[in-house]
Formats: sequence, C-alpha cells, structure tokens
Amino acid sequence: MTDRALPPGWTIRVRPDGPLTVLTLRTNDGSPPMTDYHGPTTGPARTVHSLDELTGEALRTTAQRLVNKHFHQTEQNSATTTPRTAAASLFAAVFNIVFEDDPRMTIALHTSGGSRIAVMGELDNYLMRFHPAEVADLLTWLTRAMAADPDAIITVTADDDGDFSYGWAWHIRTGAALGGTEAAPLFTPRTELKGAEEQHITVSGQLIEPSADGLSATALTDDVKDVVIAHAEPEQPAAGRRVVLRAEGAITIHISAGDVCAAREALEEIEYEDFDVDLRTRQGHLIGHITLADADSAELVSVDGTPADELDELSSDEGS
Repeated sequence: MTDRALPPGWTIRVRPDGPLTVLTLRTNDGSPPMTDYHGPTTGPARTVHSLDELTGEALRTTAQRLVNKHFHQTEQNSATTTPRTAAASLFAAVFNIVFEDDPRMTIALHTSGGSRIAVMGELDNYLMRFHPAEVADLLTWLTRAMAADPDAIITVTADDDGDFSYGWAWHIRTGAALGGTEAAPLFTPRTELKGAEEQHITVSGQLIEPSADGLSATALTDDVKDVVIAHAEPEQPAAGRRVVLRAEGAITIHISAGDVCAAREALEEIEYEDFDVDLRTRQGHLIGHITLADADSAELVSVDGTPADELDELSSDEGS
C-alpha cells in the first residue's frame, strides 16, 4: 500500500492514555473519525496537521498506517458504488442538508466544461415538488459527472418569501463545501452564500441510501422518490419488444415491454389528464413523456420497427 500524506485540513489527535496512545484521524470531507492505537508515550495530548510533527519513527509509522487505512477504506467503498448509485445518493443528500420548508428550491449541476442543468421545486403540503422527468435528466447528467467529471460542482439554492435566497455548493468528488470566492460566480449577487459560511457542512458524511427505507424521512414527493430509487438500480437492457403506440392528437409513445398487451396495459395504467401526464417507470416498461387524452384509443404503430400493417403478414409467413 502506498503511503499517503496527511491532506490539508486533516488532523491527527495524539492522546496518551495509560499503556496506550490513542490516535484519532479527523478529515474535512465529512467522514467519521478513525482511530488507531500505539504503545505508551509521554507528554500532553496534542493535535498535529502533518506527520512530520510527530516525534519518533514508531509513532509516525502508526499514524501513517491510520492515514493509509482511511484512504484504502474510501477506495473500497468507491469501488462498490456505481456512478448511478452515487448520483442518486448525492441528490438526496444535498436536498436533505438544505431543506427547511423553504417555498422554492433549485438543485443544479455545474460541469467543469461550463454546462449547467437545474431542477426547481416548490413547496406543496410540506413536501418539495420537483418534476420527475427533470429530476431524471439531472440524475443522468450527475451520473456522467460522477464517472468522468470529478471537478463538477453541485449547488442548492433555497428561496424565501422575500427578495433573498441562500446558496450552498459542494465538490461532487470530495463532498467538500466551496468557499465564498469559488462559490460566488455560481449564484446571483443577492444570494447569501450559506455553504461558504458553514464549510464544516460537507456531503460525504451525509450520503443517503437511495432506497425506500433510506428516503422514507426525506421531504420529496413519492414520484420523485421513485425516480431516485429507480436510477440507483443497475441498468438493464430493455425487456422484450419495442412497441410503438399512437393516440390521436398526441405524440408517439415508445414503450419497451414483453409484448403488445403488456405495452397497452402499461399505457392504460397511467394517471393522466388532457393537458399533462406524470409518468413513472415500471420494471420492464420504459415510457417517454407524453400528453394523452384517451389511452383506450391508442393504436398500434409498429413492433420492433415493423409497421403494424405488415405484422399480420409476417405472422402468417412465420406460421407457414
């Protein structure tokens, strides 16, 4: 294992305690403290910011082992967490950190290349209501950033009923909060940079399991929770055939399902109004965003790219 230096802002507390010396590593990335033990030493308890401050090769070796252990554990945890899971967990974590019944909230991802995607929610009966499709898009961007853009930043802006708003910003790689100078360009001039004032509030130590239990106490609406949970699940290839249905006055609907009947059943189970549809993803059914007046009127357009008027002919040929 390669020896790692003690990063800036990290400390090791060295406390003699009878026949042992207790070493406690504290980081600034939100990770819980980590402890190791050494033989007896003399002198008062002290806190060091560099391994070079420790006297005695044996004590430095124990401290180095503690630092290496932390990095090894972090790397192991990262290896078992997919970018999809990390993105879902991060979205829920930053929401939970900031949410305090604010009337409006905006969560945005800022890539290192200068692109930005954001979702805005409004308080509704003590829950923050985001649009599920917009959250799904943000999670897709965030997943790509987790995999290939470690310098990306996630921000949260909470608006009160007045003219002011409050902003937080974190590095997605480390979970550390940005300082005022670095965060200011990401917000409007009238935004108070709460995250810069409270830089001890990091994301890493507050990640949330993107599951029904993990999100049970999170003030998101159920449809958004469903999106977050589904995003964290391993990607699976679309099941069965690619079925296309069309209804009068609506765009074409592409549904991946086991067969035509399953596709039609998935469509009919959607709760809809003439002007809008909130769609959820069911296992095996990947449904695009649509506006639909009457699911029963949907007509079959194609299956696996074969036009509907050719399906009967193909079935006859296969039968013969």
